[in-house]
Amino acid sequence: MELLRARICAHRRDRLDIILDQAKSATDTSKHVLILGDFNLDTLRHNDRSYSRRSFLQILSDGMKDASLDYATTKATWKSYGKFEGEHRTSCLDHVYSAGLDCSVKVLEDATSDHRPVVANILPWTSIYIIEDVEKVHRFLLDGITVALDEVAPIKTIKVKTGNNLYLAPDTLKLMRERGKASGSEYRRIRNQVSSMVKRDRVRTNVNRLHKSCNDPREAIGKLSAPLPASIEVSGIPTLNSAETATAMNEFYICKVETPERPSSLAAPFVGIAKVIKGMRATEALGVDGIPVSILKKGIEVLAGPIAHLVNRSLASGTVPTALKMSNVQPVFKGKGKSAADSASYRPVLEIVVKSDLEDHLAKTEALPNTQFGFRKGHSTTAALATADTKLLGSSDLTINIGGVEVDPFDEIEFLGVKFDTALTTVPHNITIAKAAAKRAALISRLAVHLPRGKYLRQLNKGLMIGKISFAAAAVTIPRLDNECKGPNAAHRAIQIAINDAARSIFGCKRRDHIHVCDLLERAGLPSLNEVAAKAVALETWKCFYTNDGGGVARNPAGDFVFPIPRRPMRSTTPVAYPHGREMATFACHAISVWNMYKALRSATTLHAARTAARAIGRSVPT
Repeated sequence: MELLRARICAHRRDRLDIILDQAKSATDTSKHVLILGDFNLDTLRHNDRSYSRRSFLQILSDGMKDASLDYATTKATWKSYGKFEGEHRTSCLDHVYSAGLDCSVKVLEDATSDHRPVVANILPWTSIYIIEDVEKVHRFLLDGITVALDEVAPIKTIKVKTGNNLYLAPDTLKLMRERGKASGSEYRRIRNQVSSMVKRDRVRTNVNRLHKSCNDPREAIGKLSAPLPASIEVSGIPTLNSAETATAMNEFYICKVETPERPSSLAAPFVGIAKVIKGMRATEALGVDGIPVSILKKGIEVLAGPIAHLVNRSLASGTVPTALKMSNVQPVFKGKGKSAADSASYRPVLEIVVKSDLEDHLAKTEALPNTQFGFRKGHSTTAALATADTKLLGSSDLTINIGGVEVDPFDEIEFLGVKFDTALTTVPHNITIAKAAAKRAALISRLAVHLPRGKYLRQLNKGLMIGKISFAAAAVTIPRLDNECKGPNAAHRAIQIAINDAARSIFGCKRRDHIHVCDLLERAGLPSLNEVAAKAVALETWKCFYTNDGGGVARNPAGDFVFPIPRRPMRSTTPVAYPHGREMATFACHAISVWNMYKALRSATTLHAARTAARAIGRSVPT
């Protein structure tokens, strides 16, 4: 590292040129350069047009930038002995420039002259890359961040009110105290009133949480998540405390993974680490290491490299720093029908960085079959529809490229978690949708106990239930566009019954009230299954016939099968579509009917216009 100490006269251009030449030479010959000293140029007056030495200051600034040197901004480093017009004059005459160094600069208050001492603290971040031990890498990183935080944001002591019940309102607490003093009929009256007020406070608290979380449905779902039981069974013997339970869960997940014979080849790049940290929620809550996420996000440009080195060393050695093992991990219960005392009834937590690397690894090694759709790039649900239609087109020698995938008509298709044969039987899929809809209707009923009936419960219902079945309905449900169409089958009726149950939870009525389905759905603000199917089919139809499915110049793959004539003009100018040569109850036939019947959908040129037309189509079909 080269260290230059400078003192120049601002009115001497030759001295200024010498300093700039030395700075350029230093950065050319050394990776780490630190220049500091009295330049006799006030950087605080860089934008002051009346400053007589402004031109020299501009030359110095441009020259240092050309030499790839960064200026460390500081407060005033010079203070006059005497006062001018009642105030001391201040200037920033002492400069610090650096290249290839992580350093913090601080101006000290105590001085024996009119110039204040300037301290440049060089942070040895680069030496972290030669450390291989994971524990030492983590300690080095933690110490560096802690020193910086102690300098710019020291820990403050705050007072927190304790002893108050933050869940119950003051009037509820007052009435509870009166209940303890009452007796007889007066006690029963106050007891019932307290019970009602406690429910009111619970609803009010939940509504406030939804307001603070921007109506995020995950907040409500988190309230219903079952906690880890106090005891689970290990070889038929129950654990005695929470520590043994946690240890048993850890051992259960560890034994599921085989230790590789050689270090992992996965590596987290700087860009990947920066992307993960920038995507985290910026909170001031301290982690187990005492560092909030907001600090990591603000310093990501500097910390991305060291953090990536820590992650890579952890992956390569197969170890995790001891300090990072201290956390409150909540395994996710798999659901109804599973034993809460069985370790296998819980899902573990997967780290984001490792998950991303594993996905890239699976893509490179082609470990997933080409018929797996729904969660990979280039394998959208629209491509799955096109693949499904291809199954019905043909002969044994027909092989077509759909969305970059070679599909043979006699392959088995896995679509939305269900395997279809060449006949594309939809009954198993409909039964799956019906079961899922029934479970979500039961969840809505549970939410109705904790939330007030109204818009919040309606929004959660649309997000948890209606949104989940909309695309599945487009894939396997035949929409009834008029009253002459055939009615729904048993599986479709089961889905509609689940939607009706959710509507009753929102509206606050029972089945025995015998409210007509149309009136019930209208009062609850929910669509029918036929409306959902018609809207979904209409929107998917527009995507197939008009758009190019996300970019490029190629048409949507599914559109190539509903237009059998090659080299047709652009679909936006085609008035109607021509059906296939054979009849089949698949999405393509639904799409042709919708496309030909509704001019507003054919006229839509944007996604917003298509959605508007799809909503109108959904509202116009029978319930």
